[in-house]
Amino acid sequence: MAAMMFEKHGYHKCSIQDIVEPLGITKGSFYYYFKSKEELLYYIHDDMISYLLEKTDNLLQQKANSEQKLYGIIKNLLDTIHHFKSNVFVFYQEMRYLSPENFQMVKKKRDTYNEMILTMLLEGMEAGTIRKDLDPKIVMLGLFGTINWAYQWYLPEGRLDVDTIVDIFYKMLKDGIIVKS
Repeated sequence: MAAMMFEKHGYHKCSIQDIVEPLGITKGSFYYYFKSKEELLYYIHDDMISYLLEKTDNLLQQKANSEQKLYGIIKNLLDTIHHFKSNVFVFYQEMRYLSPENFQMVKKKRDTYNEMILTMLLEGMEAGTIRKDLDPKIVMLGLFGTINWAYQWYLPEGRLDVDTIVDIFYKMLKDGIIVKS
């Protein structure tokens, strides 16, 4: 609920009263669980990145080839946007309001996630299943840039369901968009 409020109104425009009122709880109840609004902001970020880390770790532990892992990475990212759309929005738009120590904890998890993806790409390059002529870090950033922006436009009730969008992104990233002659 708080993530949706932060998404709709912005972190700074939401008061504790704005957060607790729709829940039917008091400010005292809020402060029983959270020291501050900023701590709540941290938990919104942490829930989303922890979910993504766990799903990705489970995927990468499987005996799968690079194509299957690439598909899984795309699916995990879009499923995260689907299930945590407000959290993802807040993650990208309101991160600057985290305290330095909370920002560092979130950044550490983001860095861990980036390393997981980079390792998967490098392993695919070693195995000869991912092109070696492309810089793996740029490939990773391109993958994120393509998929992560979906939080801006994806609607669960939209024209295409999340699995169809996963398939489109996968085919586009795997095969490109130019018809080979």
